[in-house]
Amino acid sequence: MGAGALSQPPDAAPRVIGLVTALPVEARGLAGRLEPGASARLAGNGRLRLCGIGSGNARAAAMTLTDTGVTALISWGSAGGLDPRLRAGDLILPVAVVSAAGRRFAVASDWRAQVHALVSRQLEAQAGILLESPGPVTTPEQKRALFNRTGAVAVDMESAAVAEIAALRGLPFLAIRAVLDPASRAVPQSALMAVDGSGRVRVRALLHGVLRRPLDLAGIAQLLWDLRAATAALAAAARLAGLRCTPSGIGLR
Repeated sequence: MGAGALSQPPDAAPRVIGLVTALPVEARGLAGRLEPGASARLAGNGRLRLCGIGSGNARAAAMTLTDTGVTALISWGSAGGLDPRLRAGDLILPVAVVSAAGRRFAVASDWRAQVHALVSRQLEAQAGILLESPGPVTTPEQKRALFNRTGAVAVDMESAAVAEIAALRGLPFLAIRAVLDPASRAVPQSALMAVDGSGRVRVRALLHGVLRRPLDLAGIAQLLWDLRAATAALAAAARLAGLRCTPSGIGLR
C-alpha cells in the first residue's frame, strides 16, 4: 500500500477526493498559505477547500466540491478533546460523526482502515466518535459534561456538515482530526474573540483582549504550544498519506 492511497478509497475506481478544512493554519501542512475561501489542488487527485469556521461554511464548501466533480469527502483539521486521555497533537480517525441533533454518520470503514494503516507507521491514531457542537466548547466543565453524556472522544463544528453532504450525495466520507485543546484545558476568551469567521487571528483584537484579561496570557501561550502539536500531527498525517500540493503549485480558484 503506497503513498497516496489516502486519495483512493479501496472499493471503487479512482476518485476525486475533496478535503474541507476550516482554519488557514490547518491547511498549511497540505497546501501552504491560503486565503479564506480558496481551493488548492493536491497530488493524488485531491482538492482542498478552506471554508472558515462553522457548519454552514463547511456545508457550503462540501457542496461546492461535489458540484465541481469531487466524489469522496474528508473533513480535515483540529478538534477539541473530550476524552481526558487524549493529549494535544493526538490524531483522531473517528469511526463515526454525530451531529448536534443526534444524527450519526458512519465513515467509510474500508477507507478508514486503509488510512489508518498508512498513518500508524509513525502516528497512533485514535478511533471513537467525533461530536458536532454548534458553537465553541471552551471549558473543562463543558468538555467533561459532553464526554459523560455522549462518550465522544472529541468535538468540532464542521465534520458533521461535511458528513451530511457526503451522505446526501452518496459519497464515501472520512474525518481526520488532531486534538488542539485537551479536555483538561480551557480556551482563553481573548483567543476565542480574536479569531474571525474565516479562521484568521486579528492581532489587534488579541492584544486588546489580553490587556482586558491579563490572566489569559498563560492560556494563550499554552494554546500556541498545543496548536503547534496539532498542526505537526496533521502535517505528518498528510505526508504519510501522500497528500501534498501538485508539482505546479497551488491552484487558487
